[in-house]
Amino acid sequence: MTRERIGRTISVFLMAMLASGNGAVASPLIEPISASVHFSRSQAAQGWSRYITTQAGEKRYVLSLEPDYAVGDYLIGVNLVLRATGDRDADSNLLSPSHSHGMQPYIFNALDLQNGIEKSDYGAVRNMVVEKAGLTVTVTLIRAKVAVVPHSPLPAASQFPEQAKMWSSYPQLEDLWFDVRVEPLNSSNQRGSRPQS
Repeated sequence: MTRERIGRTISVFLMAMLASGNGAVASPLIEPISASVHFSRSQAAQGWSRYITTQAGEKRYVLSLEPDYAVGDYLIGVNLVLRATGDRDADSNLLSPSHSHGMQPYIFNALDLQNGIEKSDYGAVRNMVVEKAGLTVTVTLIRAKVAVVPHSPLPAASQFPEQAKMWSSYPQLEDLWFDVRVEPLNSSNQRGSRPQS
């Protein structure tokens, strides 16, 4: 092992000890990443994903975008999903605190974005802290394009006329531009972030 590699290994070890706060070794610190992302409905099937590695280069997590379709292929939004590498559970998302329901910072829904990014439930800048992964994810929405286009009626629409009326004007997500940054949890810029499980 070269002197440089030994020095880096010791450095990672010491940073992990400091991150734990009590001298015990914490899980390995992740390597910060940042990316500018353009999600397009026309290319939704191709997807977007990025590995999150430790500072030693081990692939620990995968950050990806998953389209959210309603009836047929009507794209009502897209979700940012964080999973451990190798996790095959389609329902798992480390950004989801205890599988919460309703709007969450990692959900980019066309209806929520219809009146502009700043007026969406979580605004333009969305901080998500994942304590058990030892990282934080910050999404900065830049621009969203939504449109109402003809689409299939809801099944059993005659039984729920109010929902059928709302569905007829429900927007579809066409494009979304955002920046994403993933950092170790002990980074100095974590004040004020929303804790997640």
